[in-house]
Amino acid sequence: MEADGFYVPTRRLSSGRASTSASDGGGASFGLPRPIQLPTAKELELDSQGFVSVINRLTSPVFYSTTADGKIVRGLLGIPVHQGPILLIGNHQFFAGDMYPMIKQFITELGVLPRGLAHPVVFAGPDALAEAGRQGGMVQEERNRNKKDANAGAAQFGGLLTTYGAVPVSGKNMHKLLEQGEIVLLYPGGAREAFKRKGEAYKIMWPGKAEFVRMAAKFGATIVP
Repeated sequence: MEADGFYVPTRRLSSGRASTSASDGGGASFGLPRPIQLPTAKELELDSQGFVSVINRLTSPVFYSTTADGKIVRGLLGIPVHQGPILLIGNHQFFAGDMYPMIKQFITELGVLPRGLAHPVVFAGPDALAEAGRQGGMVQEERNRNKKDANAGAAQFGGLLTTYGAVPVSGKNMHKLLEQGEIVLLYPGGAREAFKRKGEAYKIMWPGKAEFVRMAAKFGATIVP
């Protein structure tokens, strides 16, 4: 296992500290607002051969960031990820497909894992997630597609989100993550913004009151759009 890159003496946690045991930040913490273990290089390599690889081929993402002196640089080095809590604010692209390559880029380039705040239906099981996909037009009706296949895809999608550090979106969970000094990823437009309709490309659909600004200020978090 060590030769294949799966075993490492210690793992770093999403909060920045080192894990104290194999169970510290392990699978039992997935889907909860607790620090979780960062994946090893081998785990990322294997994951990149699957769903994330498909998204990369379809979208060819390129990342840029702005440094403290206003210079735009290629990559994410302009984001001050080691200077206290960070709140990443995004505009959901089609079905949130932009999230996976971005989180992988944060891990490989900066060695940190943003904790996404995801819609609660993601954690409600494959049946609920598959139904949400059908209502949003992402999954065909059962007469055209096997329900078992749809549910399997939904379960894979939900599992991928939790493995990548996602937790149910709520003020309480966001408070806990920022309090721990973590990097939090929030899409204020939520599920409605993820399921864009014709003519709504790049349209921002935020709520009238941006309460996330108040919470970020409470913890001195840097907001990165």
